[in-house]
Amino acid sequence: MAKSQKPRKQYRKKIFGTNPLLVMEDLAPLSLKDQMKFSILAHETHMRLVKGPGTMDDAMLVGGTLNVSELMATKYMVGYDWLSEILAAQQALGAVMARGEEKGIYAYTGPEKQAVDLALEIHDAQLEDKRITPARIDAIVADLERMNC
Repeated sequence: MAKSQKPRKQYRKKIFGTNPLLVMEDLAPLSLKDQMKFSILAHETHMRLVKGPGTMDDAMLVGGTLNVSELMATKYMVGYDWLSEILAAQQALGAVMARGEEKGIYAYTGPEKQAVDLALEIHDAQLEDKRITPARIDAIVADLERMNC
């Protein structure tokens, strides 16, 4: 019997894509549990700055929350109407951080507290928007890490 001219190829299983349930999970809006987790963490650290004694870490976490809020507004247009208020809160927090580095006390003045209060309310509303998905939160965090914020 003559040997075949074509050598046998090794069997390779075909992969038709990823699990559609995982893809759908990333496209779904944030769950209420995730919204509450983000919101509670931001508000707890904010209250430490209000009641005192706040720390640099508290100010940095609130700053990170405000940065996420700004990117949601500029990149995904969620809360874009409130961008000036978010930027004002970032400036207010910058003043808190500068004062904290100088004097060692991380606390708000009245107008700074009001600005950050409003920005955190905006942040909470942004998290409730259906356009904000876990995949988009991951993309925002990756953008912030790239920018070293």
